[in-house]
Amino acid sequence: MRAARVLAIGSLADIVVEHVPVPVPNEDQLLVKVGFAALNPIDYKVALHGHRGGREFPLTLGFDAVGTVAAVGSAVSSVSVGDRVCLMTDIMAPGTAAEYVLARERNVAVVPAEIGDTQAAGLPLAGLTASQALDLAGLEAGQSVLIHAGAGGVGHLAIQIAKRRGAIVYATSSSRHLDLLAELGADHPIDYHATPPGRFAGRVDLVLDTQGGAVAEATVAAMRPNSVHVSIVGFAPAGAGRDDVRVKTMLVEPRASELAALLGMMADGSLRVVVDQVTELGAFVTAILALHDGHTSGKRLIAIR
Repeated sequence: MRAARVLAIGSLADIVVEHVPVPVPNEDQLLVKVGFAALNPIDYKVALHGHRGGREFPLTLGFDAVGTVAAVGSAVSSVSVGDRVCLMTDIMAPGTAAEYVLARERNVAVVPAEIGDTQAAGLPLAGLTASQALDLAGLEAGQSVLIHAGAGGVGHLAIQIAKRRGAIVYATSSSRHLDLLAELGADHPIDYHATPPGRFAGRVDLVLDTQGGAVAEATVAAMRPNSVHVSIVGFAPAGAGRDDVRVKTMLVEPRASELAALLGMMADGSLRVVVDQVTELGAFVTAILALHDGHTSGKRLIAIR
């Protein structure tokens, strides 16, 4: 089978699409024939830095996908051969940018018939990240939340999920995506080029930080007492110097029941994935370079053909 592979960390341009053996599922695994895979920032972080270490190279990139179950182990009971599923792999076990990928039952959910493949492919990692971050923040109906990078993969889904939960949503993007933020339900679309990142932080109960760095530091510094800041980048902002702001960090986990709930939202029309572009597997490097350079709104997908 063909797969997008990192041979050694350090260069996105050196990623190769090569032939590797089709994996064989253990008794607690299933084998999925991939239709579309999604790209996420973690993909280029793995390729450039290893991301959290402990990885053996070469490895196949990709953490979420949609496809058809091709084989199941003897201990698998919740899905069957022929089921159409979407999945998020374990964070330390990538591999969806390939013609086949292994998963476990906790990684997958059956896709309702009314949801298209590209919508399902773009949902798992970003949707679970958004949902789990808002859970960690303790978001309740009537509260206000500031979502940085609201047009990004996680951000655009977080806007919709927060609105579904009854929140007042502030969201940032460049000026060219402000209409998209409003379309997704943001009550207060904010052009971050024209407005300092912390300017609205003092008005909200919660902040969802998708960026880290100077933006996160400025945001925490401007937040009001007893508000909550959740970072999805895996570490707390440095130098904020606030004891009266609850700063939390998270790393997304694959949870089949939560993924199924998000698919239910898609099926009833209250959640959608914005697909920026679909790229063939053979042009994987072009797609990941564009994602790294920040030229993506919503999700960028890889067609496995």
